Amino acid sequence: MLNKKKVAAAIAIFVIILVLIISAIFAGLNKGTKVAKLSKKIEKSHEYKLEMKDESNYEIVISEKNNQTAIDMNNNGERVTTVIKDGVEYLILHEQREYYAYNSETEQAIVTDTLKDLGKADSTGKEKINGKTYKYEEYHGFEGFMTSTGLETDEEHVSTRFYFKGNNLVYIKTMVEGQEDELLEIKITYSVPDELFEIPSDYTEASYENQNDIRPTE
Repeated sequence: MLNKKKVAAAIAIFVIILVLIISAIFAGLNKGTKVAKLSKKIEKSHEYKLEMKDESNYEIVISEKNNQTAIDMNNNGERVTTVIKDGVEYLILHEQREYYAYNSETEQAIVTDTLKDLGKADSTGKEKINGKTYKYEEYHGFEGFMTSTGLETDEEHVSTRFYFKGNNLVYIKTMVEGQEDELLEIKITYSVPDELFEIPSDYTEASYENQNDIRPTE
């Protein structure tokens, strides 16, 4: 049986991690970097879809449009989606074909709210990935893209590289001293279908066993 308290805690933890991830994309930038240009493009578009996939095919897709946010996670077929809209946060469990609804205080403009205190890249260069050469911008002290859990790290020993094809971000690599590098394949698009923010009509709203475990909508 699904532990509702653990589900609520997992949502809170994921939102914090998500903000760190997005902050890691845009922290340490200046107007001359490719990532800074990318951030401006996203800010002006008012809608975007950011797809991230690691080498084990774990996927996270983050979408924003019209003050709505969708966060879709798929780990080897175990798919969970969080939708935030109209002051409500929905946790959609696709395997169970059900969802939970919570009052939400989560900021919906996840990307644009993090574009502050910008600096510059620590280094730039070129590197070959999967047989192709890409330009990269490297930022020291960022670990928001680490997919490994339970790994203790010192920020001083972590670097993140953002790889571009032209002005398009295509890969992100997290490098930790003494650990194997972690690589994410990236795709960003600027046309987001409305159905990404819809709750499946054939899913059931789950009941709460303990009202103290979670905060239901009023």
